[in-house]
Amino acid sequence: MTRKLQNMSIYGGHSGRATNPAWEDNRGRTARVSNVQTQAGPEVDLDNMSYEETNRFQESLGSVNQGVSQQAVSRLPIHKYSPSSSKGKSGGDTECVICKMEYKRGDRLITLPCAHQYHEDCIKKWLEDHKDCCVCKEEVSV
Repeated sequence: MTRKLQNMSIYGGHSGRATNPAWEDNRGRTARVSNVQTQAGPEVDLDNMSYEETNRFQESLGSVNQGVSQQAVSRLPIHKYSPSSSKGKSGGDTECVICKMEYKRGDRLITLPCAHQYHEDCIKKWLEDHKDCCVCKEEVSV
């Protein structure tokens, strides 16, 4: 989102002042901007957008990846679940807190550095967008 917002032409590169005099009130202060002209398309009226239009606009800006890299995720320990091998912080986690499904013998689990365990697919999906454990919020660093 930040990269796309940099492409919007609201302010010049000097002192944060508006580059268009129409955006200043009669005392020279910058007025509130409700319309945005992007380099890639027409003017966007942010104040008069519906909820759905606002969501589509946000999606068109893209997202910033804030998750853990695939390379780091690949270094996390994976093991097959067996009821006697569960070593979670709670002393015996029996279900994935992401999908709420009970672990079955042979399920592939990933253990995070904080010792919380999850189904491999569930935690990989979570870590695409997050850098922390979804239970204890400890940052995943490998």
